[in-house]
Amino acid sequence: MRIVITCDGSEVSRRALLAAAPLVREWGAEVTVAGILDPGHLHGTISNREIGPDTGHLAEFARGRGAPVTPPPRVVEDRGAAMESARVDAKELLAELAALNLPGIAAEVRVEWDDDPAAAIVRVAKDVGAALIVMSTHGRSGLGQALMGSTTADVVKRSPVPVLVVGNGVHVG
Repeated sequence: MRIVITCDGSEVSRRALLAAAPLVREWGAEVTVAGILDPGHLHGTISNREIGPDTGHLAEFARGRGAPVTPPPRVVEDRGAAMESARVDAKELLAELAALNLPGIAAEVRVEWDDDPAAAIVRVAKDVGAALIVMSTHGRSGLGQALMGSTTADVVKRSPVPVLVVGNGVHVG
């Protein structure tokens, strides 16, 4: 049996790891910790620093000619490199959180890029043959849920396997 536990690194999502731990131990389940990153929230890295250590004289030369002293921003990391760097950072963070909150349990960590997190979570669950998805919810309701959307509700609607939802009021750990 495999359980997919979703986590975005927040304190709220950490509750899903804590709530799943006893189930994983009791059932002897394998674990996949899944993090979903939205590519729309990432851009290339920009720098305003001058190029190289010996550019002071160039700034003085430019100032004497009435040119702007601060160099224009330049891309120092393209979007693809920024995405890979963010994926690696997220994977390291999730591995640390899994080790901290699921002590003694080996966990596979997967980080996916998708602008539809619910679809990505369901896809990961299908890919790994999960029997259960465990995720937390921020507990928004009414207008907050209508305006913000609900990844948790979307996963519950789309998932071919049961989804255990850990709310804010649940005592874990």
